[in-house]
Amino acid sequence: MEHFGLVSVAQRCEVLRGNWVGVGRDSLGRNSLAWLAGGGEMGALTRAKDWSSTPVGSVAAWPQSLKTAVSICLGSRHPICVWWGKEHLTQFYNDGFISFLGAAKHRSALGQSARECWSEIWHIIEPMLEGVFATGDATWSEDFLYVLDRNLPREEGYFTFSYSPIRDDDGAIGGIFCACSETTARVIGERRLRTLRDLNRTEVELNADRACEVAAQILDENLADIPFSLIYLLDEKRRIARLVALTELVTGTSASPGTVDLFAVDDPQAWPLARVLETGTSELVSELADKFGTLPGGLWPESSEAGSGCTYSCARPNTCDRDAGVRP
Repeated sequence: MEHFGLVSVAQRCEVLRGNWVGVGRDSLGRNSLAWLAGGGEMGALTRAKDWSSTPVGSVAAWPQSLKTAVSICLGSRHPICVWWGKEHLTQFYNDGFISFLGAAKHRSALGQSARECWSEIWHIIEPMLEGVFATGDATWSEDFLYVLDRNLPREEGYFTFSYSPIRDDDGAIGGIFCACSETTARVIGERRLRTLRDLNRTEVELNADRACEVAAQILDENLADIPFSLIYLLDEKRRIARLVALTELVTGTSASPGTVDLFAVDDPQAWPLARVLETGTSELVSELADKFGTLPGGLWPESSEAGSGCTYSCARPNTCDRDAGVRP
């Protein structure tokens, strides 16, 4: 029979079904891991893991309070993680929590110290946990920003969560119970819609130059999504694009020329304003650092293209057919 370490294929199948055989039965033949039944993928991984090599020790030696916390965690469909032991903060989590970790951390995060798993944000988490261990009072955070090394390096994420104390069998605080929800899509969506709403509500009765200046002011209020912007107006012959408004840049750099001759030979190192005007559609521009050097990152410390592999767009001309713009 093929074996995986000390566990046979048959035993692995029993683990997946929640029926651990052999070492998982007590002296009376009862299933000693019955309280770990179910739990989907993470339930199976938790049952299969050799916990004796971790700070929490073998499952048989776990205190009842830890067993209860882990059982609740695995049995819930709400994203939950449990950190046990103030010194090591050994990590448990359920299927709902997998997306919080991302592909790079998932699986290896089970049984790992929370300090190691969340090293990029530990300077934020640690003071919260210290407060819970010191006072016994739970924390509460709503739409809280964590910049994670998850699916992307330094990925923006927003979460609503609580760090709550878990009492051990002696009444002391043995660990942390965290129930959380990710709100990233809503927070970013509302922020972007707010910018679009403000642009739509703005009424300018002066001239096109002033309208562009007001639009730039609104864009500059959302540096999280728009680290910089350039707005050009076309002359009557639609040959020269003139920079009339910009945010977070100064006029006259390679990234922000004061004028652009749209009839000139296409320069691959310049914004494709002529093609945008010709096609009337947006065009994605990548490798900004190679074209223009370091660019503003808005609220983020990196240049607008640094480490993300993202592309950036040239905004299409609006209905007055006299402007073209550039924004991240």
